[in-house]
Amino acid sequence: LDATKIVALPIDEASAKIRTGPPVDDESDYALPVWAGVIPLSPVASVPLPDPKLRVNIDVPPYVTGYERQNRAE
Repeated sequence: LDATKIVALPIDEASAKIRTGPPVDDESDYALPVWAGVIPLSPVASVPLPDPKLRVNIDVPPYVTGYERQNRAE
């Protein structure tokens, strides 16, 4: 830890590369004995968790219990 330094940098701008479909490999790569493919990942809405400091007897509203996120992969 004595040789470790932590640097904090503000992020003012960011970019990402996004693609869809299977990998696009060189033809020679397909002869290699390694797995290639895609691991689909997606955010999933789960059961709503109330704030621990929420007052008692406040029901979860319908816009929260009925929340769904459309799967863009379909």
